[in-house]
Amino acid sequence: MEPNLAFLAKIPDQVGYQVISADGAVVKSSGDLANRDTFASVVMKMLQVAQSAQITKTGEPFKYFTVNFDEYFYSISVTGKLVYVVKRKPKQNPPSPTKNVIV
Repeated sequence: MEPNLAFLAKIPDQVGYQVISADGAVVKSSGDLANRDTFASVVMKMLQVAQSAQITKTGEPFKYFTVNFDEYFYSISVTGKLVYVVKRKPKQNPPSPTKNVIV
């Protein structure tokens, strides 16, 4: 039975998403992340590294992380046997008064 994934299309500022199974197969994808199996493979490798690092003293696994770029960011969440990846545009902030200053 396929999970109900309609909520992914309603995430504000999203430009694409992927749902990846525990074995790395793309369950569903859309937008900028549609038909990007190589991307799913990279995400799964990142998860393996992060999970093996044992960042906390208790060994508690992470549940969510982000990868940020200037023009977009990826929200990556692990729940049960699925990995959810959403590519989003950051909210536009007003320009900094010191940004783009020519000296």
